Amino acid sequence: MLIIVDDVAPLATWAGILGLIATVLGLVGLIASLFLQPAGSSRVVGMIVGFLAGLGVGLLLQEAATLDPANALGIAFPVAGAVIGLVVPGLFHRRPAAGLV
Repeated sequence: MLIIVDDVAPLATWAGILGLIATVLGLVGLIASLFLQPAGSSRVVGMIVGFLAGLGVGLLLQEAATLDPANALGIAFPVAGAVIGLVVPGLFHRRPAAGLV
């Protein structure tokens, strides 16, 4: 059973605020991981912050009554965030020139 409370902004609830915080922290982590060296540990960190960003987006969509909490599509956001987090680390990493080290 789904209960929707009218006249309440999504960011006026604790779940909405936590979803926004998780989204912002996850996106900042993904942006920061763009410049890391593409190694296994950076990909794990990227996966974790991507999962956090996806979790936050899913929570915000549930609070805005855009996504039904009983729908299995809600699981897709954290999984998609984790997959993006595996790909993103190291995309803008610049290796030093051979003679400058």
